[in-house]
Amino acid sequence: MNTSKYGGTPTLMNTLEVGTKFHVCNGNWDGEIIEINGEKYVKIDEDRMYKAENRYSEINIIN
Repeated sequence: MNTSKYGGTPTLMNTLEVGTKFHVCNGNWDGEIIEINGEKYVKIDEDRMYKAENRYSEINIIN
């Protein structure tokens, strides 16, 4: 597994399983993959989420 200069692993978020929690090293925020109407979303907090498709970041998996 390759790690980046930020300490995380470069990851396409849409490849993560629903329910995966993670920390984004190069943005310093926590997220979770959720599913709404059959599509994956990245949930940052109660007010912010976006589609996981083609989202890429360097992350550390929490679970």
